[in-house]
Amino acid sequence: MVAQERSSSLYYQTLKDQLVTRVPYDPHLLSLLFNEFHANRWKKFCDLPLEIKNRFKYPDHQIVGARKQDPGYVLKMEEGKEKDNKETFHYFPENRQFLEYYSLNKLVDSTPVIRNFFSFAEGVYHYSSGIALNILASMAAERQDLAPILLNPHNRFVLRFLHYLGTGEGDILAKQHYDRGGLTVHIHENQPGFEFLSLNRDSSMEWKPVNLQDGFTFAFGSYQMQELTGCEICRVWHRVRRVPGNDIANRTSIVLFVYLIDAPSYPDTHRSQDDVPGYVVDGFFRKYEEVPAGTG
Repeated sequence: MVAQERSSSLYYQTLKDQLVTRVPYDPHLLSLLFNEFHANRWKKFCDLPLEIKNRFKYPDHQIVGARKQDPGYVLKMEEGKEKDNKETFHYFPENRQFLEYYSLNKLVDSTPVIRNFFSFAEGVYHYSSGIALNILASMAAERQDLAPILLNPHNRFVLRFLHYLGTGEGDILAKQHYDRGGLTVHIHENQPGFEFLSLNRDSSMEWKPVNLQDGFTFAFGSYQMQELTGCEICRVWHRVRRVPGNDIANRTSIVLFVYLIDAPSYPDTHRSQDDVPGYVVDGFFRKYEEVPAGTG
């Protein structure tokens, strides 16, 4: 169950068999992400004073047809041993309208760090959406009965920028969870740490890293895709670990969420972090049993 390149781009079959699939980068996106001048634009935005970043909260709006969470900037701080502390920015084309609505254009135009971040976000969104559309088109060709849902022009793509604050105890930066939408495309991370819960041939499970390399990124199914396909494609459990030797307070990543407007929606009152991790195998839910260190 290791993510592999499929030369025929049979993404539906690969996600069904292996949970995670490798996806080739668009060359223009690759240039944006791995050019240091461009890639640091999100982190420089994060370095701005909190009172400025908070100007980019959009309290009068929500992401229609997607997760019920405010678009724009969000700072998440939790208490307890396993803190999941981070700051995020949800970007999609309506961002331009929000800048006008909240009278922020003058601030953007007069602040190069903000202006450069939005220029970067616009380019990343454009090319990342193209990758997602190619995946959905392949899946629709494999499952033509699902094509009207997978290719609905009203489906929503939301680009999430993350900055992990590196606070809390233990070795987990982001708790184990699955995503709410139909598909998640992992666009970028500036250091390793992403892991997914793999399902082996004997139905055992283990956490495995997936790294961006050789011009490929990766994608995986989320809640809506599992509901839509009757568990043929599973919602993939994943987490982010601290990796020794890395500057965990400066870990950043970018993901694209695909929300299927006509697929079952995730319950608004629920958190996937509170669920028991595991997968449906042969029609039955199999719980993940963690093997104690030194016994596996």
